Amino acid sequence: MRKRITAPYPPILNVDRLRTDFSGTFFHLFGQGLGDTVNALRIQSAIQSLFPESRSVIYCDERWSELVQRVPNSDIRFYPRAHDPRYPKGGVIGPEEAALKEIRGEPVSEAYLAYHSSPLPDQLARGESTQESIVRMLGLPSSIPEFRPLVPMKEEDWRETEQILQKHGLAAGQYFLMAPHTWPSKDWGKKNFEALGEALYRTHDLPVLVAGLPELGALEFSGALNLFDLPLPVVAGLIARSGLFIGLDSGLSHLAAAFDLPLVVLYAKGRIPAFEIRTHSPYASLVLETDVDTPISVETVHRLVSFKLANPLVKSPDCPACGRQMVYVIEASEEILNRRCVCGTQRIERIDRIKDAHENMAPLPEPDGKEVLDNLQSGQEWRAPASGEELLRFLSRLERDNPDSFTVSLDIRNPYRPVLAGESPDRRENGSGASWFHWSLDGLLLFCRSKGYFPVRMNNAPSPSSIRSKIQFSQTLPEDSPLEIPWGGKVLRIPGASSYFSCFSWQSWATPLRWVALSKRALVHEGPRKAAMIASAVFFMDPGPRTFKYVVRYALRSLIQKTTNPSTAQRSSS
Repeated sequence: MRKRITAPYPPILNVDRLRTDFSGTFFHLFGQGLGDTVNALRIQSAIQSLFPESRSVIYCDERWSELVQRVPNSDIRFYPRAHDPRYPKGGVIGPEEAALKEIRGEPVSEAYLAYHSSPLPDQLARGESTQESIVRMLGLPSSIPEFRPLVPMKEEDWRETEQILQKHGLAAGQYFLMAPHTWPSKDWGKKNFEALGEALYRTHDLPVLVAGLPELGALEFSGALNLFDLPLPVVAGLIARSGLFIGLDSGLSHLAAAFDLPLVVLYAKGRIPAFEIRTHSPYASLVLETDVDTPISVETVHRLVSFKLANPLVKSPDCPACGRQMVYVIEASEEILNRRCVCGTQRIERIDRIKDAHENMAPLPEPDGKEVLDNLQSGQEWRAPASGEELLRFLSRLERDNPDSFTVSLDIRNPYRPVLAGESPDRRENGSGASWFHWSLDGLLLFCRSKGYFPVRMNNAPSPSSIRSKIQFSQTLPEDSPLEIPWGGKVLRIPGASSYFSCFSWQSWATPLRWVALSKRALVHEGPRKAAMIASAVFFMDPGPRTFKYVVRYALRSLIQKTTNPSTAQRSSS
């Protein structure tokens, strides 16, 4: 018997709860952008492969119909026309609610809401992109162990790509592809791209194929070849056949991430954490501004491109703090690469000392074991110096010596501005080394948590520049141990370390836009009690009308829920 979906939303899919012979319907609400679409196609494809007898209903933007209509066993429905950089005053934003209303009125036998943008509240604390959070929400991590976008290609796409290359005398792998167009709020500037193209042509004597939107203007420099108005699958083919892709936080960069080629992606004018929308390719280097409103330099991009050409298809080194790939680049010159991790920890490498670009961090020499053991036996606090390499050597002994508690000292600076190579004390002291480190507070906390230690006390004060913080760690985490943490240039007061790791361990990217929205995310997935707790912590850190209204709103909703449905309130609190 067929029934209508009458709940506010169809049940959200969890793949572990369905049999593989499920033959019902999955509703997929893709985002409107090209990047949203090719990332969503990967998730939709994984779900379809797990449930081959199912049917997909896909809501998407008609601009990308050439790709989406290639999805088998699916019903494609188009949103109203979206905003576009060429016509910024027209179109709509966020048509998903209208699609949900349509879904609720449909007669279906059995249906689930599959792909939709409702990231989990701990996404930022985990350093996940929105796509990775959606994968986890749907129960797909084992099916998509390393997330990559999906671009469905046909044989005729590759044939047309080869014809275009032959027409213009281009050989596969012997040209750059540059995608300079996006919204003004994320733009790098036409003059910067032209200066970069000129420098690349002089250095490498390779042509640069420019793809994008003709209405936003062609680029003019030596070796430039502007090719516009091509079918989207053919643009994908030209990207795949290029030697290296250079782009912005835009759809073509996500398209390029589906293929195995080196990528340099510029996150200019960033106002939200770049890891939320990062380009998912193991061969991508994502370039960040060194400070708010400080444009990415042409030299940094030029030197980074040259480095990646000399080391094609290499992966970034792993972070010594949290183990994730250090995919972000702050600076690049003839001498150094200044990399940054999602956790904020930085590794500055001397290019002439990189023996193998595939290598992870080389083992560092052990500290003086006698001094460590003497301190433990005498019951003194276990202190560590602030130097990045010395701190790493100190932390490497945690598992061996296994103290109940210890104290470390760390220089903490305004998290918005990363450390530049010329400012690093480790470089001044160890200039002959192959690499040196600057630890972020989050990096230290995450590393120690991985070894079974939790912060229980911090001795610090807020400062716009740099302060020395003494942090006490313990293997025992008290149930009620309020913690004050320097965060986003302010002071965050939270119930304890567990709250920090579940909500706030992303301070190197902290922006008011995102910390205000944290409580909204918690409301959707965990209820008003958790939302009220987060809203209160944010308000006391950043008091104001905007943050206060969320405290009142979610506290009242929590009280109403507790009064009307005590069992639900109890589940929410647990």
